[in-house]
Amino acid sequence: MKISNAGKFICVTAVNVALLTSCISTPPTDNSTNTETQTQQATTETKQEQSKPTLIEETKPATVKTSSALDEYKRKIDGISVKALATPKDAIRGKNFASDFVVSVSKSDGSPVSGLEFTVLYPINKSVAKDGTTEIKFEEKTIASSEDGKVTFTSPTPTKTFDSTVRFFPKGDMTNAKIAEAAKTVTAEIPYKVRTDLRNSGGIIAYIDFDKNGNASANSISSSNLLTALMKLGFTGVGNSNSTINNAVIKGTQDDVYKSTKNLVGSKSAFVAYGTVKYADNGNSLAGEISVLSLADGSLLHKASKTVSLVGSDITKARKALAEYFASEIYYGI
Repeated sequence: MKISNAGKFICVTAVNVALLTSCISTPPTDNSTNTETQTQQATTETKQEQSKPTLIEETKPATVKTSSALDEYKRKIDGISVKALATPKDAIRGKNFASDFVVSVSKSDGSPVSGLEFTVLYPINKSVAKDGTTEIKFEEKTIASSEDGKVTFTSPTPTKTFDSTVRFFPKGDMTNAKIAEAAKTVTAEIPYKVRTDLRNSGGIIAYIDFDKNGNASANSISSSNLLTALMKLGFTGVGNSNSTINNAVIKGTQDDVYKSTKNLVGSKSAFVAYGTVKYADNGNSLAGEISVLSLADGSLLHKASKTVSLVGSDITKARKALAEYFASEIYYGI
C-alpha cells in the first residue's frame, strides 16, 4: 500500500513538473508586440521606397542645324570672280589720282554680279619711327557692285607718299580668321602709288662705299649711281655731298649729318639722302642702307635697306641694282 501510494505521489509530481516545464518553455503570445513590430517594418519599408531616386527619362530636343557666319560667307562668294579692271597712273602727294580704281565682279558664266557689297581697303596715312620702321594705316570703305558688275573707288587726295595697294573683297567679318582666309580667293589688288612732290626741290646725296677691309672710299661710285638713278626719275637740283658731310655719315650721328648738310646748303635743298654700301656674307654680297632727312627740321622721312648677292654677278651690276632700288624708295617714300 505504501508503495502504491508512493507511486501515485510520484506520478502526480511528474505531471506537475511537466506542466511547470510547459509554462516556462512556451510563454503566452503577446499580440500587441507583434502588431507594433509589423508596423515598424512597414514604416521602414515605406521610407526606403520614398528615399529611392526618381528616374525621369530625358527628352532631347530635335537638332536644328544653323548656318555659321563662315558658311554664309562662302555661299555669298561661291562661283564669283573679282578682277582688276582699271589702274590709275601714279599720283603726286597733295594731288588727286587722274582716274578711279575699278574691279569687275562676275559669275562663273561671265554674267555680272550686281548689288554685292565690297570692302575697299586703301592706305590713308603713314608714320616713320626713329628706327626707320614705316607703319601704313589703312581705311575701309563699303561700295556695292553696279548693275554691270563693277566696283569703282575714287581715292581721297593723298597727303602722303605710298608704294602700296588698294584691295577689293566681298564684305564680311574679317576678324574671323577663316572668313578672312576665304576672302583671299575673291580679292583683287591694284597698285596704289603716290610719288613725292619734292622732285624739283633739290637734294644732297651722301652714299658711301666701303671696301672689303671695311675702309670708306674717298670716291663713292654708289653715290654717283644713285644720283643718276634719281635724275632718271625726274629729280632736279640734286648733287653729291662734300667731304664734311661724308665724314658725318662715316663717323657721326643722324643729327651730325643734318647739321653739316644744313650748314652747306641752307634752305636751297629739301632733303639729304645718306647711307653706306658694305661687303657682307664673307664678300659674297653687297649690303646697302639709306636714310632720308628733311632739311627743314631734321626729321626722318624714309629709311630702307637691301642686300644684293654677288654670286653670278659682278660688283658693277650689284652697285647699280642697289642704286635703282634706293632711288625708287626715295621716289615713293619722301
